[in-house]
Amino acid sequence: MRSAVDLGRLVRNDEAVVGIDQYIRRDQEGRSITTKREIRAYLDTHPGLYGGKRVRAILEEADSGSQSPWETYSRLVVHRSGLDLFRTQQPVPGTPYHVDLGSGRYRVAIEYDGGYHRTDEQQRADVIRWNAITGQGWGLIRITSTTLLTGRAEFVDRVARELRTRGWRGPSPTTPKLTLPSRPVRRTPLD
Repeated sequence: MRSAVDLGRLVRNDEAVVGIDQYIRRDQEGRSITTKREIRAYLDTHPGLYGGKRVRAILEEADSGSQSPWETYSRLVVHRSGLDLFRTQQPVPGTPYHVDLGSGRYRVAIEYDGGYHRTDEQQRADVIRWNAITGQGWGLIRITSTTLLTGRAEFVDRVARELRTRGWRGPSPTTPKLTLPSRPVRRTPLD
C-alpha cells in the first residue's frame, strides 16, 4: 500500500494512474495488492504527507478493473472524452464473457488488443469470444496502442457513432489529453 502511495506521489504523468490501477486491480479470486479504501485510510492518518493531495486526485481516476496498463490508458481516453458510461470488465449477458470496457445499456464493447492477442492460440479463443459477444447484439470496437497514441480523435468519434446508432443522445465527446511517459513506450509481447 505504501508503495502505491509513493508511486502516486512521485510519478508525474498518467503512468501514475496506471500504476495505482495495477496495485488495486482484482485477480480472478477478487484479491488485490491494496485497495482505494486502504490508500485513503493511510492518507487520512498522514494528513501532511507530501503529494497526498495528488494521490487522492489519482484515486478519483483509478479503477480496479483494468487488467493491463494499456487497458487503463484506454479507459482514460474514453472517460476523459466524456463517455464515462463505460465500465471495466463489463459482463456480457448470455455469454460467459466480459469486455475490457463496456456499456451494458447501449451494448457497446471496447477491447484493447495487445501483442498477446496475436498468438495463434489466443486469436482462435478471441474469435470464439468475439462471435459470442456480437451474437448477443453488442457492437465491438477493437483498439491497439497505436489507436491510443496517434488515433485518439478517430477512436472517440467511432465510439460516439456506435453509441448513437444504439440510441445514445449525449453531447459530442472531446479528444482527451493522454500524458504518457516522456521516454518512448517500450513495446512488449503483452502490448
